[in-house]
Amino acid sequence: MHSTTARQTRPGLTFRQRLSRWDVKYSPYAYVAPFFILFGLIGLFPLVYTFVVSLNNWNLLTGPGDWVGLANFTRELSDPLFWNSIFNTFSIFLLSSVPQIILAILIASVLDANLRAKTFWRMGVLAPYVVAPVAVSLVFGQLFADDSGVINTLLTNLGLSPVGWHADRLSSHLAIATMVNFRWTGYNTLIVLAAMQAIPRDIIEAAVVDGASRVRTFFSVTVPML
Repeated sequence: MHSTTARQTRPGLTFRQRLSRWDVKYSPYAYVAPFFILFGLIGLFPLVYTFVVSLNNWNLLTGPGDWVGLANFTRELSDPLFWNSIFNTFSIFLLSSVPQIILAILIASVLDANLRAKTFWRMGVLAPYVVAPVAVSLVFGQLFADDSGVINTLLTNLGLSPVGWHADRLSSHLAIATMVNFRWTGYNTLIVLAAMQAIPRDIIEAAVVDGASRVRTFFSVTVPML
């Protein structure tokens, strides 16, 4: 009874107070709404629409055709070219990602040491990333050309057989992975370097005090904490 009376006699909130309450309650949703709106328009909707298209016998000229369900997926899974593309994708992924991460960690460990002109070396590592992809493709196209490429010319001058960078599967994967590694290793190096600098120095100093060498500290402390 007392609480009911208190609520009845409590003065009403002013417009400014209600506005403040609404701001606290609804402003977080307003802050994150632009991301979800953009994601829905340019991310989620095309994804869902593409899946719907895949369930039809779609024609680029006439538009949607008959409903075929999962027949397109069944036909694709039975196509040898599909599995060949899957193998090529994973092969290039392994040849590019694994060496890229290893090189990024090693280069980051060097940049994390007491070097002179640290900013210069860090910007130098990032230089391949800022080069235009078209320029990178042109340069590596000249390097790995089958007939007149720089690498095959050097191999021929050394008395070795030229490599079919475009004809052989493994050689072509190595050429593509080398181009990917050239472009992205520096970018990943800066990310690893930032993570490396976030490791508490007292932990590394404790390992050194305990008698661990620089190499042992790197593999037993720095790498696991990355």
